Amino acid sequence: MSLVASVVGTGKIGEKHAKILSAMPTVELGPLVDVDRDRANEVATRVGTTTGSVADAVSAADCLFVCTPDDQHTEIALRAIEGGLHTFVEKPLAATAAETERLTAAARESDAIHTVGHVLRFDPRYRSIRDAVRTGEIGTVVSVTMERLVKRSRARRTGGESPPWMRLGVHDFDLVEWLFDTEIVRLAAAEAAGALATEGYDIDESVSLLAKLSDEGTATFTLGFSLPDGHPGSIVRTVATGTDGTVSVDASGTEVQRWNEDSGSAVDTHLWPDISGVPRGALERQDHEFIRAIRSNTSAPVPFADGHRAVRIAETVGDAVDSRGHIGVGDPGPRDL
Repeated sequence: MSLVASVVGTGKIGEKHAKILSAMPTVELGPLVDVDRDRANEVATRVGTTTGSVADAVSAADCLFVCTPDDQHTEIALRAIEGGLHTFVEKPLAATAAETERLTAAARESDAIHTVGHVLRFDPRYRSIRDAVRTGEIGTVVSVTMERLVKRSRARRTGGESPPWMRLGVHDFDLVEWLFDTEIVRLAAAEAAGALATEGYDIDESVSLLAKLSDEGTATFTLGFSLPDGHPGSIVRTVATGTDGTVSVDASGTEVQRWNEDSGSAVDTHLWPDISGVPRGALERQDHEFIRAIRSNTSAPVPFADGHRAVRIAETVGDAVDSRGHIGVGDPGPRDL
């Protein structure tokens, strides 16, 4: 019997989920929903389904994919949970820790499966790091360095509404705790306005963080909308040093590039490469694991509690920035998480 899945939000990521779901033989794609009806109809035509309202989707579907802007996640996801649906919510789980806490509490009271889209957990490059740590290959982790720099156009597309520690950092805050089976317990932050400020955007372009981990190790993060638009891709690196070895990954995704006389760009080969019209890679593995968890009634691939944790850390970074980066150095002292 087919599982009916609907997608709310048919932007770039929502369309990719719809295409993946439409290619699954055991899934029937239900109504697609978007405030932009023309966009919803356009995507629905491509994947061979209908459109409707959130109420239509909740009524028709067994599971709901929430791929709207962050500040709309909570209301839609709660309607799905209260309607007894299995829910997938794109990261970040919600715009604030208070909202992620509400969602986590609602999911805890539900018998359905609820997961958050931390897609990097399904990237084999990061899973290889997790395996090396879990088998003891590098010994006790002493320090972790994570760097995630993207083009300034990523901030412009959202009007500069989401700072780098929320839009980008939730990836790495989740990763560092998941990869190394640890927790961020204290942090200090320093931010820079950069070129975006000269364009009128009220957003910090980059932030550097130093964090203390629960296992006594340290982690540093550099996050930023700081690359020029002419850059072929992103700069994404992770290095972990332990007592017995080191493991690293360059996930910048620029190993395959296309150029012409005027410009060039990197070609994604890991997260959601388009193969014969269907996104594959980590995004497809993530969606398949969610559907598999529903059918087998097993644990959520990434529970809401983990999504809440990532947003809570991001909010704490914002607090550190607001206090002019003094968190963890002198008065007012370290901030515990």
